Amino acid sequence: MNNGNSEEVTRLLQQCHFFEDFGEAELEIVTQFLDIRTGERGDVLYFEGEQADALYVVGDGRVELLMNDDDGQARLVGWLGPAETFGELSLLMRGKRLLTVRATNQVVLYELSIPSFLRLRAQHPDACLLVIMAIIKRFSRIVDANQQIFKKVLLGQLARV
Repeated sequence: MNNGNSEEVTRLLQQCHFFEDFGEAELEIVTQFLDIRTGERGDVLYFEGEQADALYVVGDGRVELLMNDDDGQARLVGWLGPAETFGELSLLMRGKRLLTVRATNQVVLYELSIPSFLRLRAQHPDACLLVIMAIIKRFSRIVDANQQIFKKVLLGQLARV
């Protein structure tokens, strides 16, 4: 862990739904690969459309999630607070960010960047596999929760073929 108290961060990760299948030893390993990122109220942490490059865990504060509508206006779609994660898919997909994330107050984030994720993979493949499984589990929950929306989108796409 760079610039932080690893015991506090391990306790935070224990509260985080994303890390629910991790044992204490694996959480301590992951903690070693996290960097601290901070922001002030109104700071944009990243913009929709930027290259995705990290998973984040909110340590303190709150962020708002914004998505551009068809007119290019940013619309609020949600908030995240302590022990919540975002950006998980970036570690596997490395595509473009789907949302803009902005601090609503002073925030502390714990970042697992792609280079750190690759180091984790090389040094602790079992812990890395747990991260990958957590990403898949998270994505599966999103798909399950939005199954009707996905069906409509897919049917609409099929109708165009």
